[in-house]
Amino acid sequence: MSATVIASRYAKAFITSAGKDAAKNADALAVFCDMVSQNQELVRLFSNVTIPAPKKAAVIRELAKKIKTPAKAVRFLEVLAENERLNLLSDVKHAVFKQLDAMAGVQRVSLVVASAPTKAKLASFEKAFKQRLGMDIRLDVTEDPALLAGGIALVGSTVYDGSLRGRLQRLRKDLVKENA
Repeated sequence: MSATVIASRYAKAFITSAGKDAAKNADALAVFCDMVSQNQELVRLFSNVTIPAPKKAAVIRELAKKIKTPAKAVRFLEVLAENERLNLLSDVKHAVFKQLDAMAGVQRVSLVVASAPTKAKLASFEKAFKQRLGMDIRLDVTEDPALLAGGIALVGSTVYDGSLRGRLQRLRKDLVKENA
């Protein structure tokens, strides 16, 4: 079974168990996940299969206490530890937010841009995608200078490539095709 499928199942269980507090617990899960991903010692600890689950759960409880993680989120993290699934923590976090967005009728749009867009440009992107998709969107923006200019939008499995790098690649492909 793939990591994505497993993460999706855990995400569904997380949302179900959190009930009406799912969004609040999801935010707490994200904070915990981000804290772990930024600390290589924690990453190694949670991915090490030789460390027993109870020790991992004790670390989870201690960290959760420091960042005031809700009890339901802590219990969920303990379940991940018990089932040796802490290596999927980031995948589970993404699956939780994806499912919450789907339940709220929100489409996630990943926008990769060559340089940071202005607030006005971001608002323009949001408006255009909201009109195109006919639903609310959540815009995730990352920078990749290798694009040279422009950007790439990912909506589900659809890719909209408006980058200069993409245009140059298409131009090269067309020129090779014409000369063949």
